[in-house]
Amino acid sequence: MRWEEITESHDSAVYYHGTQASFDGAPNPSKTGTYGPGVYLTKSKKAALDYGGGEEQGAVAKAYQIAPGKLATDAQLSRACERAKTEGFVATKKFPRAAEILADAGFIGIKDGPIVVVFDKENVIPITSESASAGATGAASVATVVGGLGAGFNPNGDHGVYEPARKKKKPILLKR
Repeated sequence: MRWEEITESHDSAVYYHGTQASFDGAPNPSKTGTYGPGVYLTKSKKAALDYGGGEEQGAVAKAYQIAPGKLATDAQLSRACERAKTEGFVATKKFPRAAEILADAGFIGIKDGPIVVVFDKENVIPITSESASAGATGAASVATVVGGLGAGFNPNGDHGVYEPARKKKKPILLKR
């Protein structure tokens, strides 16, 4: 199967993984799930908490960023599912096989609607207040500045697009 449309991509969004487990670093890949083994992430902190069993059950949503790499699109996932079906994998068994096909083709994960499945936990980068602090460099430094807007993670707990701090200008008084 040829994947001509594969391009290197980097998604600097903040993703969450909901869990009741206590760990440092990237979470261990789930052994089960729609797409088989992998680290399952979502952009919604609330959804991550729900996947982890809910706050009332002790779930926490930890913040992550995905390493630069190739995430399979819906179209590429569909092609891999078709190939899995031709190999005899049907119903829910075709999805884990499709993930294997995509991993063998060089993808680091699958982006399926609001969910991202990353095959190798080494491609899941924890976001900590130290890694996101001012002056930090490297893949874990999420905040970027594009055209005067900051996009990414703020160690104070906010993420998204925000206006950077600007110096206050003195008002100009016009005489008549």
